[in-house]
Amino acid sequence: MFFCLNRSKPKIAFFILALAALAALISAQEIGEKILKEVTVNGDTVNTWVKLESFTEYDIRGNTIYSYSSMWDIERWYIYDANGNMIHARDSNNFETWYEYNPDGKEIYSKNTNGFETWSEYDTYGNHIHCKDSAGNENWYIYEYDENGKAIHYKAINSRNEVWAEEWKEYDFNGNLIHFKDKRQEYWREFDLSGNCIHYREPNGYEEFFEYDSNGKRIYSNILGRYERWAEYDSHGNKTHEKISDGQEYWAEYDSNGNLVYDKNYRIDYFYETWYYYDESRNEIYQKSISSSGYEYETWTEYTYHPNGQIKTKAVYKPI
Repeated sequence: MFFCLNRSKPKIAFFILALAALAALISAQEIGEKILKEVTVNGDTVNTWVKLESFTEYDIRGNTIYSYSSMWDIERWYIYDANGNMIHARDSNNFETWYEYNPDGKEIYSKNTNGFETWSEYDTYGNHIHCKDSAGNENWYIYEYDENGKAIHYKAINSRNEVWAEEWKEYDFNGNLIHFKDKRQEYWREFDLSGNCIHYREPNGYEEFFEYDSNGKRIYSNILGRYERWAEYDSHGNKTHEKISDGQEYWAEYDSNGNLVYDKNYRIDYFYETWYYYDESRNEIYQKSISSSGYEYETWTEYTYHPNGQIKTKAVYKPI
């Protein structure tokens, strides 16, 4: 039986960015600048200084059409065809790439600002069988399939006729991969009647055993000679507790919609915990993390929406 974690919420100010700030696309002035935002702090409206960490804009189908990241200090724009395939990408350094696709949506050609080009071909299963580029590189990929259309042998050959990658695969009667081998690794797996992996082994003696509950959730694993792991879930299948024999432990709590609202990672000399809050559309609007080492992380997120309910813009801010 696992013991329960008796925890209380931290004494932190819970900031929610005012909905009035959700008016329009991000302004150029906000990028890289500190912004005075009106927020709600424990029920009181105040102003606080924040900085834009990232901004993303989506089309009505959910494709990213614009993004900004303060980490890389770069903006990117994207264009898609009627099938949702990206056909053009450009960044604020004026680097551009163009793409073309076959009727199945597989990329067959690309060209960038530097003039670098690539060409690709695929077989009837959709696997990559040939590619070349304008730098003179060329590769062929050869597949063998079983009667169910599953690849059982794969080989990659370059223009010098060198085999630089090769794989072998075996499957059971349910289509589960039970044996894999390439030039670097080999492993075997066993499955129960529900398709859950219950045993994994490698030729070097490494082995893992797994157990599951009636819903197919992994509740126990044993790595021979190393450690054991136990897990618990709520009635909705969300993981609420995990314990490892080396002293690590994890707890999680969820709201009535199944959103993660709190989690904590613990080991003997360290802990890290996070609180999450959501809007009416179940999108995260606030996150606060603290650790035993004194590290703190905090973000506020704003959204606008398309008429169909899809997210149109997402802006993530951090305090200054």
